[in-house]
Amino acid sequence: MSGYLFYSLVSGSRDTTIRVWDIENGECIRILYGHVAAVRCVQFDGVRIVSGAYDYSVKVSGYYVKCPIIIVHYLWQEMVRI
Repeated sequence: MSGYLFYSLVSGSRDTTIRVWDIENGECIRILYGHVAAVRCVQFDGVRIVSGAYDYSVKVSGYYVKCPIIIVHYLWQEMVRI
């Protein structure tokens, strides 16, 4: 999997998943689950994937780990910066 690191694109979806894509051949190489509403934004730094969704949660996942490492929930809508 390490060969994919520099040729990857991460996307969030209305189906509540985060997908990691191989941009050289257009194939989905990993699907991450955990949100219960549409994923609104994602950020990938080569090590971590940070995602925010309409379920008012922010999740931090490792690139090589399929489940979230950190889950932050908010009961109100507020701008946050990580």
